[in-house]
Amino acid sequence: LSCADCDDSDINNVPGGTEVCDGQDNDCAAGADFDTAGEVDADSDGSLSCADCDDSDINNVPGGTEVCDGQDNDCVAGADFDTAGEVDADTDGSLSCADCDDADGANVPGGTEVCDGQDNDCVAGADFDTAGEVDGDSDGSLSCADCDDADGANAPGGTEICDGQDNDCDGAANLDEAGELDEDGDGSFTCADCDDEDAENAPGNDEVCDGRDNDCDDETSAEGGELDGDGDGSLACDDCDDADAANVPGGTEVCDGQDNDCDGEANAQGGEDVDNMGNRLCADAAGGCSCQYSLGGNSLSSLSYFLLIGLIGISRRRRLQR
Repeated sequence: LSCADCDDSDINNVPGGTEVCDGQDNDCAAGADFDTAGEVDADSDGSLSCADCDDSDINNVPGGTEVCDGQDNDCVAGADFDTAGEVDADTDGSLSCADCDDADGANVPGGTEVCDGQDNDCVAGADFDTAGEVDGDSDGSLSCADCDDADGANAPGGTEICDGQDNDCDGAANLDEAGELDEDGDGSFTCADCDDEDAENAPGNDEVCDGRDNDCDDETSAEGGELDGDGDGSLACDDCDDADAANVPGGTEVCDGQDNDCDGEANAQGGEDVDNMGNRLCADAAGGCSCQYSLGGNSLSSLSYFLLIGLIGISRRRRLQR
């Protein structure tokens, strides 16, 4: 009867009825009380408190769209925009569903990109440099810090060697003060070349007779030596007699029995052999012979010798005339 029914216009509401979540007093006892809130729609999202997982937020409602906000927007199985559950594991203020690395607080949307090989700002990967913060040469140094990521011999903290490269990435090839250059173009750097102003002198060259250290072994060592012992301007390795300045390549041959011009023989005009009288042929050929002759163990000049022969001849003729 209407006098006993709390809502005689709706068959669903009757004394002794079963309370359901419909915003009505189904059992005609203490109002709509399927939940303690009273089956209201506090957030005006069209869903009653008894069905709404969060009746204080219009964004969370059965049938809603799940977004990355840490809430159960569709009222199904909690906050599940991602499999992690929209948490902030690294406590960097960014939820797992938005954070590119929720295990590291250094990587977060809006962070500052640094050279560490990670996506610190969660934008387009690790991009502190255009190479992508990689280690192209596997030397343990990232491209954003490595001065030459194509060569494992060049890396920050490396040891500088003589190769013309910046091995320690301090800004220059500087094993020597010159800067590991090759000024004479001989293929040897200043840090190894004993004379980088002369391509004739470089490590590995052949030693020649020029008074210089051609092979950079710290000594001038052409065969014969490269000193000038007699001060005639010709080195020992080229001089046929480095103990006598009278004998030198290019010298003038004189009649002294020596190889004065270093052509391999003593060859003054007329020859430098000695005749049976002890005189050099070259001296006779010159026409100014002051030859010495030996008679009975005594040495005579050519004039005395011929006068003596003449006197002997005269003496013999006189004897024959007698």
